[in-house]
Amino acid sequence: MFTYVSKHFWLLIVARFYFVFNHTFFHLLILFTLDSENCSECDKVINDLENIDTETDKHAIAFVKTADTSIASEYGCKTLPALIYFKKQMPNIYQADLSEEEDVLHWIIQQKTDDTIESVNRDLLEQLIETSHYLVVYFCE
Repeated sequence: MFTYVSKHFWLLIVARFYFVFNHTFFHLLILFTLDSENCSECDKVINDLENIDTETDKHAIAFVKTADTSIASEYGCKTLPALIYFKKQMPNIYQADLSEEEDVLHWIIQQKTDDTIESVNRDLLEQLIETSHYLVVYFCE
């Protein structure tokens, strides 16, 4: 079952709790949605992703959802629903179809196990610059 978080402050408390007090939760997955009455696609995605919630628990990945769209926009999410995976507080936005739960689960597990360099958009780069003491950026075409 997802944990529902509606306020930015509470979300940060939950995230910090998992990162600081529980060594097994260095991985946080946040599903950003609108209220179900305003977004039927959001409701469908929530129901689809409920099916993989148990698997994320098995992999020690905390999975929460929130309707606070300001957080999603801070990380460059232009449309909702949106899914962001945080590995040791570094974000990665899921870019494919959220209704394909098996593909989502595969991507989540891959994020946890692989060390890859991800592409970032302008908003995410600005967020990383503001929050990081040290940051290496590689620009390419």
